[in-house]
Amino acid sequence: MLADEVRERLPTEIVEIAFLELAEPTIPQAALRCVECGAERVRMFPYFLSAGVHVSEDLEQHRQDFAREYPGVEFLLCRPIGQHPAIVNIVIERLAEVD
Repeated sequence: MLADEVRERLPTEIVEIAFLELAEPTIPQAALRCVECGAERVRMFPYFLSAGVHVSEDLEQHRQDFAREYPGVEFLLCRPIGQHPAIVNIVIERLAEVD
């Protein structure tokens, strides 16, 4: 699982997964876990390929809600994975796998 690999590489960080809909833990549940573990800064990383409505509106609304609910914790919204230039290399690699 990706989260396990991130935890392994960043052992001093609190890493929680969350789902926007249809599965648990939900984003609010994961935010609460981070706060309960002592996080003072939470970086919300959208594992999406684009910055559509979910990122620009839904996740931003969660970020604002969490900032009000947990005033001593800074919540930051990262850009989605799809905006990273390395994603092209991953696509090309996956395409080459079936040749």
